[in-house]
Amino acid sequence: TLKLTRAGERRLGGLLDALVGFWGQNIGIVTGGGSGVMEVANTMARDRGILSGANFLDITDQPMTTDVDFCQVFQSTCRHSRQKWFEIASFPIFNVGGLGSLEELGITLCNMKLSIMEPVPVVLFDTEGNHGFWDGMHHQITTMVAMGRAPEWITDRLIITDDPQKVIAVYRKQLQLF
Repeated sequence: TLKLTRAGERRLGGLLDALVGFWGQNIGIVTGGGSGVMEVANTMARDRGILSGANFLDITDQPMTTDVDFCQVFQSTCRHSRQKWFEIASFPIFNVGGLGSLEELGITLCNMKLSIMEPVPVVLFDTEGNHGFWDGMHHQITTMVAMGRAPEWITDRLIITDDPQKVIAVYRKQLQLF
């Protein structure tokens, strides 16, 4: 499990502060409950007085955080079922992560394509601020669109940034708020 740098923690904290500033404290976050970025996000949420939850997979590849307000545990063979429980989030945010994040992003975009989930903005937050972590994903998706293998509207839904204020601006636009 890879921990965030101090700059990454500050950036993630800035994102959570911006979300609380926009939505108020009647919001919550739901992570996969692992250590690393997910653990930091859950701890930061609780420190800010917002609801913190985790959808665990019953596997042994990573330690699970216990610093959450609620959790659910899914068998490792039920990853797609687990992902459906993230749909309570109106606006999914993906932080710098690993293969699990890649799978979850794919499931989210596919669910939007199949009209299982509303096509909302999907934020790919460059928590470490390297301005490049999500470049490969962006290239892959735009290539799929260009080849007719993905709907054009998906590129309009992907927001790649390390700026919390850009995330808030996207939410204002989506909700048609000024």
